[in-house]
Amino acid sequence: MGRRKLDENRKRKKISTTINDDLWKLLGEYADEHGKIKTKMLEKWIADGLSNKDVIEKLKNEGIILPDSEL
Repeated sequence: MGRRKLDENRKRKKISTTINDDLWKLLGEYADEHGKIKTKMLEKWIADGLSNKDVIEKLKNEGIILPDSEL
């Protein structure tokens, strides 16, 4: 039996970005201290931020996200 593949709508969307090396190391230390995985922590922080209407409004005001985006 082969591996069940997810259709395009069920796949995680990947975000490509660059992060400062020192900040990435510091985040790794923080994750280790708290028994977490740093990428999972980042995903949660981003999801929490995007569910906050004040954060979305600030991102729109700063021109970081488009006003008509579906976040």
